[in-house]
Amino acid sequence: MKTIGLLVLGISLCLFVLAACTANRPHLWLADSIVSAGLKSDRLDSKHVSLKLPDQVIAASISRSVMKELLDVHAKIDAAAQVHSKLYITNRGHPWPNAYAATLDGVQSIAINLNMLELIGDDKNMYAALIAHEIAHHMKQHRASAALIENIFTHHQETEADELGLQLMFQAGYALSGALGFYEKLTRATEQNTTFLSLHPSGEERLKHIRQVIESLHQE
Repeated sequence: MKTIGLLVLGISLCLFVLAACTANRPHLWLADSIVSAGLKSDRLDSKHVSLKLPDQVIAASISRSVMKELLDVHAKIDAAAQVHSKLYITNRGHPWPNAYAATLDGVQSIAINLNMLELIGDDKNMYAALIAHEIAHHMKQHRASAALIENIFTHHQETEADELGLQLMFQAGYALSGALGFYEKLTRATEQNTTFLSLHPSGEERLKHIRQVIESLHQE
């Protein structure tokens, strides 16, 4: 009986580990499809939408209102930039917040990971800063040195994207204070992420430059 109990416990632990590994498997979800699929399959009173892997394993649950806000911000920044990009959500990069600009299937695309969504919450101005920065990479035709969505840009390219991104969110009517709040929050969240720090301008240096650009835009 004891042997059977241990066997059952062992099987349960294996299934738990397998489920955890499956849920963390890198995947991309098209933002438009998340909302439309959620409206069709989830309860109408549900405040969240399930993100499912191809085998129907639920990888995460995301706020329906946040997704709608995200799509609205993306559409407005796209319009200000006069581009047409696709927006994705991804579970890559865990546990660090991050976002990526890449060309997927020949289309300019942006991918925001789940940790970044958790960091920003429901602040539309912070989402505008993030999306505008990634779209700026496309507008500047920055060529990354890595494949898929793990794009790696130079410090100079990141600074260019910061500057143009601030201009885009300003043109789209978003509060630039949201950009400063976003980068301050991101700096704190990634201060232990040596990889992120090696690929971006230093936190204080970046924040100082962003404050200067914001002041310049407010004076125009």
